[in-house]
Amino acid sequence: MIKSWIQLGASFDLQIADLDSITQEAAVYILENMPKKVLSEIDLVKPVLPVVSKAPDEIIDTIGQSGVLIMPIAENTNALYVNASYLGTKFDDQMFEMLMPVADQLLWLNLARTKVSDKCGPYLAKLKNLTRLHLENSEVSDEISPFLADLKELKYLNLYGTNISDASISNLKKLPNLNKVFLWQTKITPKGAEDLKMSFADSKLFASLKKQHLELSKKVK
Repeated sequence: MIKSWIQLGASFDLQIADLDSITQEAAVYILENMPKKVLSEIDLVKPVLPVVSKAPDEIIDTIGQSGVLIMPIAENTNALYVNASYLGTKFDDQMFEMLMPVADQLLWLNLARTKVSDKCGPYLAKLKNLTRLHLENSEVSDEISPFLADLKELKYLNLYGTNISDASISNLKKLPNLNKVFLWQTKITPKGAEDLKMSFADSKLFASLKKQHLELSKKVK
């Protein structure tokens, strides 16, 4: 095809119709089978950020002046990251209420080592766009789990060092997008942890793998 193009003057204005029939077919084939962009693993895991309105600057300033870190998740987005862990036990259920004006914009929330308790549950349940939540070493217990169950977008949950027990498993199972949860040094038993783990597994795939394992075990014997 390139040879024909050169023979016809190598003009960048040359049309496919100007080529001979065989070269035309080759040109059409190439145009219809152009290489497609291959998505890398990084591209595939890029988060899809929700489209939300911008939080008022005065609200963001007020929250920031309290000592809480508040900032955009990334450039060109109104989604916010809030980190109250720097305040430690100074940040409690009452202070949690000041985050409500940015409830729609809140995507990542870090309440690790703060004094928040189960009383903050009703506020927490309003953070419908939340995808990451740190509650490690806070004062929450099983009573907060019904409110956690309302966070349908939640993907990451850290409950390390809390009083969560097996009684919360049924509510944690209601989180359809949860793919990472930390339960170390809680009251959740190994049996409860396994129950939660299996609720997110592909039951058909697991049954198939189990069947294959049994069949292979028989052959080995």
